[in-house]
Amino acid sequence: MNLSELNAEITSTYQMLYLPAGGDRAKDGSAVFIFTDLVESQDFHGKAGSFMTQGKGTFNAEKFRVEGSFNIVPGSGKGELGEMFINGGSGSFESDEKDPGQVNYKFVLST
Repeated sequence: MNLSELNAEITSTYQMLYLPAGGDRAKDGSAVFIFTDLVESQDFHGKAGSFMTQGKGTFNAEKFRVEGSFNIVPGSGKGELGEMFINGGSGSFESDEKDPGQVNYKFVLST
């Protein structure tokens, strides 16, 4: 499943640590981050409801690229969408190869 199929309001909380140049980083501004998202949707594969995610990622300032992974918190959902993710799930995200400002998401259900 792709995020492009998700019509939702997402409330995010991030903690981000910006890193100085050094080591494998040629310039300042790269970062590591953790986050929690509340995803509230009216239509995701025909289902309405909500669920929570927790994840982590990195931002590469030289390439202007972001990537990371997240877990859908088991039992955090409400409504039909909550039932869909009752056992949780996982996902990943990364900047689009051709347009780094565009981020692509993928979801995997736990069974």
